[in-house]
Amino acid sequence: MDLRDFFQQNNLRTSSPIINNFGIGSVTHPIAQFQSSAEDSSTLFQKVWNGTKLTTRFIVTTLLIFGVIQVSLNFPAYKQKYDYFREKQSGVKDPKKEILKSLQKAPTSATVSTTQVAQAATNSVEESFTLRKEVINFHNYEVTPSDNRVIIGKIGKNVPIVQVADDKLLKQDFSGLEQDIQDALLHGIVHYPGTAEPGQIGNAFFTGHSSNYVWVNSNYNNVLALAEELVVGDKVTIYWENKKFIYQVYDIKVVAPQDTWVLQQSGNEYPSIMTLMTCTPIGTSLKRLIIRSKQIYPDPAHNTAPDTGVINPTGPLVSS
Repeated sequence: MDLRDFFQQNNLRTSSPIINNFGIGSVTHPIAQFQSSAEDSSTLFQKVWNGTKLTTRFIVTTLLIFGVIQVSLNFPAYKQKYDYFREKQSGVKDPKKEILKSLQKAPTSATVSTTQVAQAATNSVEESFTLRKEVINFHNYEVTPSDNRVIIGKIGKNVPIVQVADDKLLKQDFSGLEQDIQDALLHGIVHYPGTAEPGQIGNAFFTGHSSNYVWVNSNYNNVLALAEELVVGDKVTIYWENKKFIYQVYDIKVVAPQDTWVLQQSGNEYPSIMTLMTCTPIGTSLKRLIIRSKQIYPDPAHNTAPDTGVINPTGPLVSS
């Protein structure tokens, strides 16, 4: 007969003492030991399960709170990303972006002979416009901005360029250089001191904010929030000292702040390049998004060497 059945049929409790050859003993029944062991295992499992649930709940709650704070502090940048996503989904083109994209095309000069110019000169102004329209190519007429600018049609950006003095760089005062650049970033995209200028041989290096705190008063807190939308083949236009330069993206990478090799002026894939840098992910300064472009207009073969020796900064890349 099974021991459990025996105890049940005789109305014995598993907690009752066992009568052995030496009298009434205090040894616990085997069934009681079995039940106690099972209860202990069940209790241990329950404790582990409850602890796991509490830990998971804490982690999820912490992440949610962090996410809400992150989005709140960088709301304009995230809104740009959301609007860009909606635009892509709807397929409706933004007129502003289309206008800026038109500035990323190299101008084509009209073919006008000396005879045509002379003939137009003998006519009245009205006749010149009516009879000799080819003398003035209206479709290629472009107003050059009076200041230096970066134009990225794909993400709808037309941003002024701010220059920073290189005195802090010459003194290797990198904390001072960081502060100068941070102040300049409030007014646009910054040309990194010590790097080549557009139209020169080397690496014209620019940096701009992907995001900034919402309480910082600036129109340029998130000018490069959509920089990660750029892909190889996209174009960037720079107006520099009343001249137009067009660059085409050929390389995109994410680097650490210590990777100052991205500032190097020679030894790159092309003799004349332009680099855009911003912080990534949005709302952090953990990494730097590096977008490198080659000059395609005008012909970089005509570029000149920098007027003064360029400086290869050795300090960490500034946060933006």
